[in-house]
Amino acid sequence: MKYIKLFERLTLAKRQQQETDLDEFTKIHLAYLTDEGFDVYACDYSNVSAESGDYRGLHTSILLSKHLVNKRFTWEDISDKFIPYLYMLNKEYNILEIFFYGYSKSKVKNGASKYRYDKKEIEQIISGEVDLSDKFYTNIRIIVKG
Repeated sequence: MKYIKLFERLTLAKRQQQETDLDEFTKIHLAYLTDEGFDVYACDYSNVSAESGDYRGLHTSILLSKHLVNKRFTWEDISDKFIPYLYMLNKEYNILEIFFYGYSKSKVKNGASKYRYDKKEIEQIISGEVDLSDKFYTNIRIIVKG
């Protein structure tokens, strides 16, 4: 029992350190977006949501959202700063999933918008293979394995 408690404390300390490191990494690399009114932070992702897989081990969620009056943003608003960040994040950490939450631009204009999320692959985003310009986004969540 003594060793189980020690292991649990070490695991908690490792998780907290990972969260702190990832939060600093994110804030440094996305400082320009923060200056433009975006919230960026890393937090513990121990609660597995319906859209994500059943992962084991430590996980951190990086959330990018806009806190100003108009909480929606477009890919064009962030792509110049976000793609280099994803590239660096992918080199330093193991990215498991990226979710883009938002509304279709055409449906917002017509008044019948439906909030949804899309899961994208890191390689497609970095290379520009995927078109992300068709939506207004409310937040982006990146799941990183510890």
